[in-house]
Formats: sequence, C-alpha cells, structure tokens
Amino acid sequence: MSLSAFTRPSAITRPSSVCIIDEDEAVRDALSALLQAYGYSVLAMTDGSALDSPIARHEVGCIVAEAGLLRQSPEQLQDGPNGGRPIPVILMTRSISKRTPVERVRPGTILLHKPFSPTQLLNAVGAAMDGIV
Repeated sequence: MSLSAFTRPSAITRPSSVCIIDEDEAVRDALSALLQAYGYSVLAMTDGSALDSPIARHEVGCIVAEAGLLRQSPEQLQDGPNGGRPIPVILMTRSISKRTPVERVRPGTILLHKPFSPTQLLNAVGAAMDGIV
C-alpha cells in the first residue's frame, strides 16, 4: 500500500494528538513531520514525564514510544485513570525476537520493529486512533 492511499483524519471528536517519545531528536522530528503531513497533531518529548499531567493525557489519542522510555508501563496507561479512557501504545523496538514487522502483544499495545516503513507507522497509528488495537 502506498502512502498516497492514506487520507488525513476528518473531524475527530476523540483525542487526535499522537505523543511521540524518543530520546533522539532526529527521530522525533522525522516522525512528527510524517504524522503532521497526514493531519495528526503531535506532542513530541524525550520521556513520558509530561504524560503525568491529566490535561496532557486527555489530549493524547495514542503514544508512539521507544521501548523503555515510558515512565509508566503500557498496562498502566491503558488501565490507569485517564477519564476512564485507555491510551493505545505503539512501542518501537529493535527486538531480535520479532516474528512480524508489527505485532500486537496485548490489547492496546503494538510492537513496531525497527526499521519500519512510513506505511507501517501510519497503519499502526491509524489502528490505534480508531481503537482497533
């Protein structure tokens, strides 16, 4: 599937911000530019500390994070207090035990194995934002 097959999100009533958590500024910038080009609002940060704020968490529709950089586990983000709304998590990893480029490890969590294509990222974010994970 080519990138031209993707459309910008229409008027969304649920949170539409994607939170990117990665220590590497170049990675944050590249992922932010890609997602913004497809209509997503992006919050980029070096760690998940800003997600400690209930206001920030309320704005986030999904999290794309380097595995190991979250201050809370994906389970805590999905089960914890956030107005009762779980936050889907996409974990980017270099895990050597990959079976497929994209794996669902638990409802609401996707493993995205590096290197991944823009299409794989957009598909994962789209699924997370639509609640299909």
